[in-house]
Amino acid sequence: MELITGKKPVEPDFGDNKNIIFWVSTKEDTKEGIMEVLDKRLSGSFRDEMIQVLRIAIRCTSKSPASRPTMKEVVRLLMEADPCKVDSCKPSNKTKERPNGTKIKNQSEL
Repeated sequence: MELITGKKPVEPDFGDNKNIIFWVSTKEDTKEGIMEVLDKRLSGSFRDEMIQVLRIAIRCTSKSPASRPTMKEVVRLLMEADPCKVDSCKPSNKTKERPNGTKIKNQSEL
């Protein structure tokens, strides 16, 4: 939840003796609430994937251990939410430059 929201586990905004799990749970029932908890610095390009990951995090923090997904299921769900399925994440064939100025022609040189 911290990665998706950009919040710390405990912040004054959450209320006295409240944490990020409580705060998200008060917002998860509406689209506006979900949009409010997403880190504004990240939400532009990958909003749908962020919502998917947030939903996984909500399931992982369920009060009932029986309701939580297994780690195998979490891995599968996270792989399904992979934003790099989008073309913009694929490595390009363009020549890149190292910080020292030398050219990199392909990814294997990284």
